[in-house]
Amino acid sequence: MMQHPVAFCDLAMHDAVSACMPLPQRLLLRHMAGTRASRASAAKANVWMHAFVGLLLGVLVLYAVRASGIGTGAALVAGAIALLAWPMWFYQRQTIDSTQLFEYDEWIDFERRLWHSHKNYDDTNLSPVVERIPLDDLMLLCTDSIGQHGWSTHILLCKTAEFDPDDKSWPVWGDILLSADLEQSACDSAVLIANAWRVPCWRFSGASDEKSWRLNA
Repeated sequence: MMQHPVAFCDLAMHDAVSACMPLPQRLLLRHMAGTRASRASAAKANVWMHAFVGLLLGVLVLYAVRASGIGTGAALVAGAIALLAWPMWFYQRQTIDSTQLFEYDEWIDFERRLWHSHKNYDDTNLSPVVERIPLDDLMLLCTDSIGQHGWSTHILLCKTAEFDPDDKSWPVWGDILLSADLEQSACDSAVLIANAWRVPCWRFSGASDEKSWRLNA
């Protein structure tokens, strides 16, 4: 398998800033691959959720069969079959899903000032999915979210046309590039990266009484 360079999204914040100075001709933002092993792992991770759905389905089948007068024994068997069949069907469907076998690359061509994405499926019957957006139509947005380890500040790549400083929600198209625990560090780094890419950089407010504000000139 071809070795890929470390993607921009996988770098530490200071390394990400350094990767833009000087600006390369092409910057790999993200690389993802869906393999048979990862497909099976994802299916196993979601089985518990579908087992719960199977339990509800089994209870409904049990009561429906009992209400038909067939008998408690037959109702229990039908309920058990429904309980087991649903998660097994889901697991088998996901483990043979050809759309989960892919390679995905996302990069910026700074010479042409284009953002690219390319998703290539291992199944040759599926056509590659390609998207291109002019870099001049994009911007960086610093915004906060809370997770298992507390608050983090994210640097998102967004479409400028979808961003409204008065809006209290993120733009529809938002690609999280980097994250940091320290707000000031994330914002300072975002400004450096945005200036190198020659795109706007904004700080998302999200507050009802305060607009978002621009961080760079």
